[in-house]
Parts: sequence; structure tokens; C-alpha cells
Amino acid sequence: MQFKRILRSALLAGMTLLFTGCGVSRIEPDETTAASSETTAATTVATTAAETYFPLPSFTEGVELLPDPRREDGLYIRSQDGTLPLPELNKGIFLPSGTPPSWAVAQWSSGPCLWDERTIDGRTITDGQTKWATFGENGEMTLRINTVPYYNGSPVSLADPWPHLLVESESFEVSPLGLGDAESLVVSMDVRLKDSLLTPIEGDEVVAAQLLCYLYVTEPTGTDFVWFGLQLFDSRGGQSFYLNLDESSGRMIYSLSTSDTYSGGKYPTVRRSDHSPRNDDWFHVEVDLLPHLKNLVATGIANGFFSKITSLDDICFSGTNIGWEIHGSYDVTAEIANYSLRLVR
Repeated sequence: MQFKRILRSALLAGMTLLFTGCGVSRIEPDETTAASSETTAATTVATTAAETYFPLPSFTEGVELLPDPRREDGLYIRSQDGTLPLPELNKGIFLPSGTPPSWAVAQWSSGPCLWDERTIDGRTITDGQTKWATFGENGEMTLRINTVPYYNGSPVSLADPWPHLLVESESFEVSPLGLGDAESLVVSMDVRLKDSLLTPIEGDEVVAAQLLCYLYVTEPTGTDFVWFGLQLFDSRGGQSFYLNLDESSGRMIYSLSTSDTYSGGKYPTVRRSDHSPRNDDWFHVEVDLLPHLKNLVATGIANGFFSKITSLDDICFSGTNIGWEIHGSYDVTAEIANYSLRLVR
């Protein structure tokens, strides 16, 4: 789903809001002044056949809710024309297994088509100019997007679409999870920023590179729907909690702050001088979503954007996406390992 500019909702007047995308951003202190407490990250590493190192999963309790979490059935590569119906939206399958994939690569507004212009090298697919996606045998992902060729020296305006490179799934079983009596609902992953380069263009109105994760919160009919987000990286620095209307979909966005996403610990940042990563450490995310979902339910009822969700017991997940949304001439790479959503009773 493409995210366009976000409008402030009149229903939410008086609340603390943060505009992301093409809006105004309120920046939290940078890494050097952020809270010093740090979530303990997994330090054990494993080795794949390609000698790629990544942390081992550190949260393994409960039942996994993500379909095919290691993407063993491959991934559809989707068209950039979001108006197409399935199956025309899915242009081809990368790493096919003979079973229909539960995951897809979305490449909204990003120039050359990742499928039509594809070059495949083992477990990497690229259009050779703007997008590279690598999927390891243990579920780890490397996502690189280079928007310099896309903008071709032109400044970016507020009205321009955001180029995306996302990995997404809409293969969830859409039925109530009965979260009212759950012990926890933990989303976890490990994130590493490998490269980041900004090429400023005179006349740029907004430049931002965002690595985001969204869960699609709904109920069985799909009437109530919220993009529930975790902010994994923002080139502008740490970001605050926000609750806004997505103009494109007409749905609400509820996004945790950077501090909530990383449990008050350190998070990926870049140097202001050249936008290179401050380091290439792995940063661990492990968040119990239950208190945040409880707050979402209460806020949705109080502000009138829920009509069918009345408690945690009504909530379902219908999908997820994770990846890059870019505004401006960037070349950025991130590694993501151990993405998981586990329900503990």
C-alpha cells in the first residue's frame, strides 16, 4: 500500500501527533543524548552457507502467527500498478517451491520493475538500478533501495510519491485471537543498517529514509482497520508516537515511537555529516503489543474510528509489511533477521 501525505484528523485534536511521510516531523534526541538504558540484544551469531552472520532468535515462546516466517515458499514480485486485480498484480515468483507463496515484494513508485528488469544471482533479485532484495534460507532479508536514478537529479517535492521496497504478507487467518486473556503478544526482530547515503539536490523540500514495520489490525469483517506501525529507522532521528489518517487508504495509522520500538534502548542512526551509519551493530526489537493494542482499542472507541472493535477480543491481524519508504535521493541498505509475531497464553 502506498502511503501519501497524512492529514491531521479532526477527531484527534488535542492529542500529541507526529506527521510522517511528507508531513512535519518532530525529532527526538539523537543517539548521543537518547536514554542510555539499552535492551539486551542477542549476541550469539549463526553462520549460513554464504557465511552471513545474523543473531539467533531470542524470543521463541508461544505460537508463531506469521505465515511461513522463513519464506520457504518463495515470494511473489508485485507490479507497481496497485489498481490491478490478482493475479495480474503478481508478476512472477522468486525462489519458487511449488507451493503458492505467503509473501510478496512490493515496489511502489520506484522506477524499473524488479521482475521485468530482473537479474537473479542465487537468493538475490535486482533490477540492476534501484532495488536489491536478498532472502536467506533462515528467513533473514537484505533490502537495498537506491532512489538516485529514480529522481535523476531532480529535487523532491512534498507532492511526490514515496518510493517503496517492502516485503509483505496478507496470508493471515483473519479470526479473533482472543487477546483478552493472553499473557503477551510479542513482535521481535533484529535490524542492522548496512549503508546509507544521501545525495542532496538543490530544491529538495523533504528528505527522509524510513525503515518501517506495519501490522494490519482489523476484525473479521474488515470494517475497522488500522495500520499498526513500528519505527525501525528514520534518517532524521528518533521519532515520537503518532496517530493519524492515511489519505491514500482512508485508514488510521497508529505508530509506536522509536523508544517504544526499541524498549528505550539504542537504535540505528546515521551521522549528520554524510548520513553513513554510526555503526553496523545489530539492534534488537522485542515489544509486547498487548498494552499498545489496549490503548489503540480505547482510543479508537473514544474517537469514533472503531465501530466493531469493542475490546481486545475482537482484534485480528490480516497482514503485515516491512521495508523502506524513501523521499529524496538515497541509497540505503538494511538487514532484518528473525522477524516474528508470537502469541503467549
